[in-house]
Amino acid sequence: MSNPPFGYQRLGDWHIPNPKEAEAITFIRSLRNRGVSHPQIARRLNAEEIQSRGGAFWQVSTLHKILNRKPRNTVPDCQGGDSEHTDACQTQLEALPPQLALQHQQ
Repeated sequence: MSNPPFGYQRLGDWHIPNPKEAEAITFIRSLRNRGVSHPQIARRLNAEEIQSRGGAFWQVSTLHKILNRKPRNTVPDCQGGDSEHTDACQTQLEALPPQLALQHQQ
């Protein structure tokens, strides 16, 4: 099995948020939403010593992947949405392994 994407950790067949990495992603997205370029974000992360998963320097290509991906097999977020969204989300939640279902309900 391959490693989960940055910001997530594996629990069985599922990807759940990795709190420390999710914090970095929130920071990266906030910079990008303010119009900061990928090269500027990489320089800032490296200057502030915000670690990538492997401890390597941040690269523009890594940031591009993080900012443009939609991870698969993640625990669904069922907040808001219409009834069709809620029904689809409930179906996904019912398919979760027991330990994930408990975490999601807390």
